[in-house]
Amino acid sequence: MQTEQVKPNEVTLVSVLSACAHLGALEQGKWVHGYLKSNKVELSVFLGTSLIDMYAKCGEVELALEVFNGMGVRNLLAWTTMIKGLAMHGGDIEALSLFSDVEKAGIVPDDITFIGVLCACTHASLVDQGRQFFDLMTGCRFHRNVELAEDVVKHLIQLEPENGGVYVLLANVYAASGRQEEARKVRN
Repeated sequence: MQTEQVKPNEVTLVSVLSACAHLGALEQGKWVHGYLKSNKVELSVFLGTSLIDMYAKCGEVELALEVFNGMGVRNLLAWTTMIKGLAMHGGDIEALSLFSDVEKAGIVPDDITFIGVLCACTHASLVDQGRQFFDLMTGCRFHRNVELAEDVVKHLIQLEPENGGVYVLLANVYAASGRQEEARKVRN
């Protein structure tokens, strides 16, 4: 593209950053970031989130935070990507603090956001906080949102299949929503 003097659009740049993230190609990702700066490309929420993801997956959490903090507009995906990046690299307390900021901003977290938060709690051995977040996530006491809990549990089982606490929490969600038979099956 460059030899033909064709300027990449946002979709192309996001795709290149995604490839860099998946390959762990930090230097190429930094080059793209430099390209964005030198060409004064406006950092949209999509480009910013792609940069955060790339830096986090390449182990450069400080650079991810720098991009995140410099973003003028953040959507749920940007917040979630930063939370997961911090949780993945030992920034458990920072991830939980960011989650509090999500709530303060009035953004409704989704199951992927909660997975990041629960991973942060697991890594920091914050069992009680993890249970509180799990209760918050399910909303079963108020909304009977068992499907969301099931989705999160499936992801958590993939991440930590040996963690029996996940099954206990799911059983509690079933019980709280009146699905006693499912609760019994999960406990057994």
